[in-house]
Amino acid sequence: MKRNGNAIWSARTTSGMSRRRFLKTAAAATGAAAISPYLGGARALGAEAESKVVMGYGLSLVQLDPHRNENTVHESVLRNMYECLVVFSKDLKALQPQLATEWKRINDKTMQFKLRQNVKFHNGEEFDGEAVKFSIHRMLDPKTGAPLLSTYGQIDRVDIVDKHTVNIVTKSPDPAILPRLAGFHTIIVPPKYFSTASTEDLATKPIGTGPYKFVSWAKDQDMVMEANPGYWGGAPKIKRVIVRGIPETSTRVSALLAGDVDIIPAVPPDDMDRINRGGKARIVTLRGNRIVFFALDCRSKPFENKLVRQAINYGANIENIIKTVLKGNGTRVATLLNPWYAGYEDEVKPFPYTPEKAKALLAQAGYPKGVEFTFFGTQGRVPKDKEFIEAIVGELAKIGMKGNLKWQDWGTTITQANAGKLDGVWFRSWGNWMHDADNSLFTNCHSSSIYAKVWQGYKNEKLDKALEEARTTLDAVRRAKLYTEAQKILQDDCPNLWGYAIEDIYAINKKMEWTPRTDEMIWYNEMSLA
Repeated sequence: MKRNGNAIWSARTTSGMSRRRFLKTAAAATGAAAISPYLGGARALGAEAESKVVMGYGLSLVQLDPHRNENTVHESVLRNMYECLVVFSKDLKALQPQLATEWKRINDKTMQFKLRQNVKFHNGEEFDGEAVKFSIHRMLDPKTGAPLLSTYGQIDRVDIVDKHTVNIVTKSPDPAILPRLAGFHTIIVPPKYFSTASTEDLATKPIGTGPYKFVSWAKDQDMVMEANPGYWGGAPKIKRVIVRGIPETSTRVSALLAGDVDIIPAVPPDDMDRINRGGKARIVTLRGNRIVFFALDCRSKPFENKLVRQAINYGANIENIIKTVLKGNGTRVATLLNPWYAGYEDEVKPFPYTPEKAKALLAQAGYPKGVEFTFFGTQGRVPKDKEFIEAIVGELAKIGMKGNLKWQDWGTTITQANAGKLDGVWFRSWGNWMHDADNSLFTNCHSSSIYAKVWQGYKNEKLDKALEEARTTLDAVRRAKLYTEAQKILQDDCPNLWGYAIEDIYAINKKMEWTPRTDEMIWYNEMSLA
């Protein structure tokens, strides 16, 4: 049985954490014009080239409390202001020091971290062991409402050894503790501020240790950051950053071509040639970390029936839609794992397009005349998402699965899903910042997770057992076998319509020097002017 070479994490030095080589992949204070919030304003790289970069996202920011964040766009923004103990290298092949300078395993349940000294939060609070303990304990407190809490269920507590040394203790052995500490809810926050500020301030006025300081933001407005001159890693070259939400794709591309924004991710494939020909920006593509899939409501008809869930996977014709709609800019996946994730199994293959089998499964499930359901669509999250969803609905209609399209913004979808009020099928995507199967499979499919339990009403006891053991064993061979078993169970039970890994497509102003990362993190201190 073949296994990807990066299946297990292992400590190599006290200053970093390496993985075996993964498969080679493709490589409001902004002067906005009165006529439009997106076009016609001050040029992003003209006379102000030394001080400003404008990022145009397809989604608008919702809230900025890092322990309540579950969205990679927000994470990418927040991580310019906040930091974690460890950080992935640009090539994702190693974990490197950030607020921790070194670490070692004391025993099966304890990792000890030496902390970076002489670091201050943007409000002047000192970073030390108390900040680490406060941050992780706040995240673990159910009252905080961390949506990804199941990802961190292994962590028991933080013990302070001295001012600049902490032990992170887990409930059971955790083979993925280091990547678990590299993002999202393990962001370190200032204790005094987070103990005294209002909920509204914590959600709108972030204060961290990172290379950029918060300046201003209001919902549906630009978010502005400025370089932190006292940053421990050195002051960034780009002095001012404006993050702008532009949901409409054509408006986002027009803003780029007009020079009103400098970078846009999720470029539609149809616009790649036009942007390159325009002469102001270049296109950069790379195999993406994000996987697009579609959640199925496993509580109610018709998707409470496994046969119907299998049928939609056989009948969606995903591979052909990637070729036609995305022009090949995507890679079909079998479940929720990319090849470089620890635990990936390349013998678990994607569903082949088999419409006759899909029809037979529907008949076997008691639906010889087909089924009807709501298909909730979201636009602006990934390239051509609207067209992709429309194409799936068209393909499914051919096998008697009628999806009634209902378009809504992502915020509405999240609200309804968190209340357990979505039925039918809905768009989802997942960018695994840990690059470990635990963060894809346990977080999305274990019955204790919010996504399985509340969003979908899904539970599979055999899957739960495999995922629970895999996240608690330090035996590399055993762990790999458990994730193979888990992926086979998911292929058979189909709680989701499995989709594809996106091709990240960025458009970048030619006056900028910047190489995008596969993990979707856009860090402005990695940028400079050409």
